[in-house]
Amino acid sequence: MDNTTQNISGIIPTEQIVTANIYAAQNSPSIIPAAENNAPIIPAEQNIPSNIYDTQSITAIAPAASAASAASTPPAPLITPIWASEVPDKPLEWFYPNVFVQGELNGIQGISAAGKTWLMCELAAQTSTGGIVQGVNSEADCVQLPYGKVLYLSGDDSNERIKERLVAREADLSKIAFAPEGKLPQIGSQEMEQLFVQTEPALCVIDTIQHFIGKVSANDMTGMTAALQPLQALARKHNTAVIVIMHVSKYTAMGNNGGDSTTFYIGSYAIAGIFRTLWTLGRLKESDGTASTVRALCQSKNNYVEFDPPALLFELRNGFRWIGIDENITAEDLYSKKKSKGRPADKKDTVKIEVLKLLENGEPMLSAELEEKVKELTNCHSNTIAAVKKELGVESFQSGRQWFSRLPRQTETDAKLCETETDTQICETETDTQICQTEINAQTTINQKEGQEPQSA
Repeated sequence: MDNTTQNISGIIPTEQIVTANIYAAQNSPSIIPAAENNAPIIPAEQNIPSNIYDTQSITAIAPAASAASAASTPPAPLITPIWASEVPDKPLEWFYPNVFVQGELNGIQGISAAGKTWLMCELAAQTSTGGIVQGVNSEADCVQLPYGKVLYLSGDDSNERIKERLVAREADLSKIAFAPEGKLPQIGSQEMEQLFVQTEPALCVIDTIQHFIGKVSANDMTGMTAALQPLQALARKHNTAVIVIMHVSKYTAMGNNGGDSTTFYIGSYAIAGIFRTLWTLGRLKESDGTASTVRALCQSKNNYVEFDPPALLFELRNGFRWIGIDENITAEDLYSKKKSKGRPADKKDTVKIEVLKLLENGEPMLSAELEEKVKELTNCHSNTIAAVKKELGVESFQSGRQWFSRLPRQTETDAKLCETETDTQICETETDTQICQTEINAQTTINQKEGQEPQSA
């Protein structure tokens, strides 16, 4: 190779020099290096014999050309947005109306021996047979759970002990599956996913969470979020109501928490954040301070209801038995050193009077403002206000981002009210007279307690 060729090879990368370049460099001074990539420019009119190209030279040029072409093509997007108009409609589905949501993560927290496993066995048994459980609307309210299979995963009790309780609740054992003893699947593992695929459960019980998160610390916010997300994905994919059982902290169990009940459990705030509902379970106390056989399940968090459902009560005495609801017990009451003051039997009627006074003009009122004023006047709980509004038929509706409350719309005649000398509101229609009688009954109860003469209608 002569000096001319050597000079060109100094300018042009060796792998891009082909026989055509060498021929041109030796026979035409009109070839000059290109401004980009040091590639030679060969005038179009120059006649280069075709036999100077060889297979090896063409192969050397091909990778460079492909790379240049790829560089000029925009990369494929890593993520594509989904427009709201493209999202399919999916109505909210309850597993246990106003308590646990289908296709989502739900949580229950409580101390040891609070009755968490007994309650889960009750829900599992009723799911396996399509049975009924206590509803939240009234003591007489009964709701049916969806009929389906159950995946019961327990790290605290053996399969034999769980089976005993299921038999006691007359469960259909052919509809309830366990994991093999000693082989609890970890959340996010292929084993866990395979169990969901093989059972397609309507309900999955995780008892308790610490057994299924591997070496992740429950106090690690990032770690717990990552650990629970695969379980959330399984719940949504298989439309399973997943109920995760947790223990409350020792600090809470001793009655020293004093804060919001969503912080009672052991672990990071991320746990409550990913749950759509969270309920607190605890034992009630007898008048002498000893533990009762009655348990209360109280709401701590619920993303899908406007009101606070009352506590659900059940008793563990020779087995499991539902005994009703209680609008006065809160999750905070279950783990507080302070003795509940209770409240007078006429409290609900007093709340009714105040709600009627605030809404009697027929104009809508902000629901939050109504609740705040009634609480200020009666020192009652949100549950009581919700129950009173339901009994009175108070209508709730949304305007913009705010919720409003109003009495059922009536005619002008029905809405007329007058006051008597005893300051008792007497209504001109039959409907309003019934409301009026409630006020009179409430006032009579109060007067009797104070030793005054009762009022007459």
